[in-house]
Amino acid sequence: MNYATNSESTSNNDSNQVHEFESYISQDFDVITLTYEHFIPLQSTAGMFISKVVGYQNQQYINNAVLTKIDGATPTVVEDSALNIENDIYTVAVFADWYINNAWSVGATYYRADVNTDFRSSNIDYSDKSSHSDNITETGVNTRYFWHFSDVFSAKFSLEHYFDNGEYYSDSETNIGIAINARF
Repeated sequence: MNYATNSESTSNNDSNQVHEFESYISQDFDVITLTYEHFIPLQSTAGMFISKVVGYQNQQYINNAVLTKIDGATPTVVEDSALNIENDIYTVAVFADWYINNAWSVGATYYRADVNTDFRSSNIDYSDKSSHSDNITETGVNTRYFWHFSDVFSAKFSLEHYFDNGEYYSDSETNIGIAINARF
């Protein structure tokens, strides 16, 4: 189980003979993931490696600003705005790699994310509040080969194909990777 958090905030105050300006911006996120990994040895091939990941992420962005006109007898608020965006993201991923031998594997992946967004904004003249949900599904297949051809050098070859199946879009991509590693 993993937990990560990050919080950043800034504030700004500025004034001149006509206006005073104050702003506050905050960005926070919390991430919790639970990972399960298991290798199943097989008699005819090296085995099957299965990994499952479940996660939750909360992202929050706040931006508040006030602009006040001060050149008259009574200060007047010219602009008073607030923006709050919050995302709750739930993820599930499953990775399975079948190791034909210790160097070559063939695998499949499944990833799903459900994103729930709450949006609130306000101003002197209006207020708006909305919610939106979206889901993203990705599936993929891959093959990898690791070749240890000397005591110092090794090579890794990979071929991956992914399918993105979102609620509003669909896409796919193919990646080819070649790497040479040296160990001294």
